[in-house]
This record gives sequence, C-alpha cells and structure tokens, in this order.
Amino acid sequence: QRDQDIAVASAMKLSLNQRLRSKIQEENDYLLAKALQESEREEAQRRRTTVSVEILV
Repeated sequence: QRDQDIAVASAMKLSLNQRLRSKIQEENDYLLAKALQESEREEAQRRRTTVSVEILV
C-alpha cells in the first residue's frame, strides 16, 4: 500500500509539474508575442516619422 501511495503521489507531482511547465510556456509565448507586436508598432511609427521628415526636407 505504501509503495502504491508513493507511486500515486509521484504521478500527481509529475502531472502538476507538466501543467506548470505548460502554463509557464504559454505565458512566455504571450510575452514574446506582445513584445514583438510592440516592436513592430514602434518600427512602423519610426518609419512614419522618417517619411514625414523626408517630405519636409
């Protein structure tokens, strides 16, 4: 019985660790996508500013 309890506890721990790893990966993917979107927005703004300056010159 004790060995079975240990096996069940180990399986539960493994499952929790896998879910935690999956959640962390989802959060990392979200943050990476958000950073990429912000970078693209800043690049588009920079290009608009550059075009405006070139038109004025």
